[in-house]
Amino acid sequence: MVNGFLTAHNMMTNNEKLRLARAHSIGPKVIRWLEQAGYTKLEDFADETPENISFRVEIATGNRRNKNALSAYSNLIELAKADRPPGKPI
Repeated sequence: MVNGFLTAHNMMTNNEKLRLARAHSIGPKVIRWLEQAGYTKLEDFADETPENISFRVEIATGNRRNKNALSAYSNLIELAKADRPPGKPI
């Protein structure tokens, strides 16, 4: 992000957005928030916590943390772990 704006270097591809949308409760608005927080691919979430994702989103967007978001981020983390290539530690 440069001066608060997304650049080509920190934007998700459409394919990555579709991968994230497979997680329960993750839709276009949440994906936009995640992108603003600097996430670019599903594997970024495999080693995260819902609280850390929420914190980064809150800082990037000004959106306050809520229980539904934490649940959605948990779903995203589980999807990222399940999609991890064989041989990578969990």
